[in-house]
Amino acid sequence: MARELEHLPVRLIAAADIHLTLVPPWNEASISDAEGKLGGVAGRFGEFVTRYSRF
Repeated sequence: MARELEHLPVRLIAAADIHLTLVPPWNEASISDAEGKLGGVAGRFGEFVTRYSRF
């Protein structure tokens, strides 16, 4: 995956340091519905853990 980014002006970091913040552009009634939608995209990548919180 990193090789695909080599031509971009980005700084690669170690996998253990990756942090992803999702700002949902949708209005889901439940977290499980949002997880289902994200799962459809995330299934194309390796396994990772998600944690949700409300502010």
